[in-house]
Amino acid sequence: MALDANSPVPLYHQLGEVLRGQMEAERWTPGRKLPSEHELCQAYGVTRPTVRQALECLLREGLVTKRRGLGTFVAPPKAPVGLFALAGTTEAFARQRLKLKTRVLRLEVVNGCPLAEEAAPRRWVRIERLRQVNGKAALFERTWILAEAVPGMEKMNLTDRSLYATLRSRFGLEVEAGAQRFMAVAAEPRIARALGVKNGAPVLRVVRRLDLTGRRGAFRVELFAADGPFVLEERIPGRGASKEFAAAEPYQEESA
Repeated sequence: MALDANSPVPLYHQLGEVLRGQMEAERWTPGRKLPSEHELCQAYGVTRPTVRQALECLLREGLVTKRRGLGTFVAPPKAPVGLFALAGTTEAFARQRLKLKTRVLRLEVVNGCPLAEEAAPRRWVRIERLRQVNGKAALFERTWILAEAVPGMEKMNLTDRSLYATLRSRFGLEVEAGAQRFMAVAAEPRIARALGVKNGAPVLRVVRRLDLTGRRGAFRVELFAADGPFVLEERIPGRGASKEFAAAEPYQEESA
């Protein structure tokens, strides 16, 4: 495919689309080495900086990997993870045989939850966790659970433990239903540091309102996802899906 030097679309972007198309059509399969920068320059009549920009875009998208001294290779496909299902994060990653490590950053009882709609203050167990996938920080999670539903949880060791499994085994609670919102946001400084990204880098923010057994809206989650060895997947529900998310005030980052 020839590139159009007169097009308003930059040449590096055009070249990136051509290379991406080769991978999507499976002409270049995972693990295959791409042509060298010199070969790409010759094949498409572009300069080396243009080739490097195109490859850098593909690298950021996770479509290729670079091996020092060897060249650029087609990356293996990322595992699809049903992160938004009611089974829970730990179970979702376990299904894809991805190694998930969980570090608890904060565990305490607080008065009020910034994601709750109730005007009257209530006591919540607040949990902050950093989740690593295959050794890389990928998820920063804030959770609030109505304290009266989980007495003593603030004293538990939740390191590398599934929160959903703990609710089930220790408190006899199941996550029954819920609703969630997705949005792209700029990473705040604390989240950026935890996830190892630049301040203001785009991350996915997920806000959930979940119902526990007999307790509507007793489980609230704010999750920030960075890039990792996975893609997030959600099945589209049929009839009887949960109602729309009730209005909630945006979360305000605490001062450190």
